[in-house]
Amino acid sequence: MSSALLVAAIVIFLLGLLIAAIGRSVDNDPSSWAGAVIGMVGVGATVYFGIQAHNDSKPTATTVTTEAAPATAGTAATTQATEAANGGISPSAVYHEGSVVVPPGQFANLDAPPDDRQWGQPGGVGAELSNATAYNYLYVYTGGASLVQVDGDSSTVCQDASGYSGQAHITRKKGRIFCAITDEGRYSFVRIAGVRSDGTVELDVRTYAKPDD
Repeated sequence: MSSALLVAAIVIFLLGLLIAAIGRSVDNDPSSWAGAVIGMVGVGATVYFGIQAHNDSKPTATTVTTEAAPATAGTAATTQATEAANGGISPSAVYHEGSVVVPPGQFANLDAPPDDRQWGQPGGVGAELSNATAYNYLYVYTGGASLVQVDGDSSTVCQDASGYSGQAHITRKKGRIFCAITDEGRYSFVRIAGVRSDGTVELDVRTYAKPDD
């Protein structure tokens, strides 16, 4: 509300007082009553416009929106903590991944380099895994390696697993998963993708890199 309206209200109030004063100089002059009414209207208008002018003079609240910065530092810290817990091995650091078919009496070298699609076959030099001819299981072939059966299939399941043993046997059954620690110190995740009638096993293998690979 502008100050001009407030001034106008005050003028009306003063005009009412003036008319009332003039009216009272003459006994029972109707103008005295008119002046009184105008004076009351002026008082009301003065109070009303005064309140409005006061309210309008209050400052308007301003809302400030702050945009949060991306949490890149926390993400990096989480990644470093995960790698530290896994002995410096990043879950994404895959050394060799692929499929291998192992007939009964044959072997698989889980440390085979990425360009070796046969995973060390034929022969058993450096092989960690053997498919037993007379028994329905896979077992450790090379000293220094160990196996453990697991239930999960996350990228850190082998690093987190316990109970590795060089005497472990893994029953040949489709869908079974297990982990190995190779004789060169790598973790290897293995899934039995299929078992043929003659005992041949089809394996999906993912061997993780060591820090110095």
